[in-house]
Amino acid sequence: MAAGQAANRKPLERPTGIPAMGSFTPAKSKYYQDQVVDPMSGNHYDSVSGQATSPTVSHQRAEEIVLNWDDPVSTPRLIGRFALAFVGILIALASLVHLVPDYAAIPLVIAMFGAGLLLPVMRAVPFHSEDADDVVWFVLLTLLFGPAIGLLIYSIKAFLLRDMNIAVLGLLTVSFLGYVVFQFAAPFVPVTPDANEGFFNLMKLAPPWSQVTRYGYTALLYNWGGLVAMVGWMIGNVFHKLDE
Repeated sequence: MAAGQAANRKPLERPTGIPAMGSFTPAKSKYYQDQVVDPMSGNHYDSVSGQATSPTVSHQRAEEIVLNWDDPVSTPRLIGRFALAFVGILIALASLVHLVPDYAAIPLVIAMFGAGLLLPVMRAVPFHSEDADDVVWFVLLTLLFGPAIGLLIYSIKAFLLRDMNIAVLGLLTVSFLGYVVFQFAAPFVPVTPDANEGFFNLMKLAPPWSQVTRYGYTALLYNWGGLVAMVGWMIGNVFHKLDE
């Protein structure tokens, strides 16, 4: 027909996902003249040819959609990064305590606060706002048993019950290592001199209340340094982005 022009013209293909004209009851478009609309999907069609004039979102090519993903970082790698930073904190703690033993408590408090703050900031443990379970465990174990025995008890509890807060375990570990380094750098001496007192007496790993008669009430403060780390961990919430 028409000198073969109509024979060579290919029919327009209907985009995938758009129903054919006649499979629904069309309504006249409010916005476009000579077009009708499918009331269900909202797709517009030419009222003469019946071809769709507004393809659905599903008709977009897959290559036009770009997804941006953040590269995941493994938990062991994050813990390793914090461990390196914590080693630097311990070296600075030991140096300052050795240089100014009369003010040894100040470097200890700063080191514990900094370590507790870096734990969530460096993603080694969850933020306090993400997981605050077992915080009561941390407080009670630190006050009653000190960092050494407290860490041991919580580890056993986590193993037996298969339930733990990695942040609490991290705080107890930080408290224990900080306390040990502190005692090696500037060990407190007994109230009554004792020639048998070694460089590091295992008595200093006993519960804090059992050390009072031998080392005085300052022993309580040094054993409870982990509570400062807990405060740093809680304050770390200010660095937690709302969209994470």
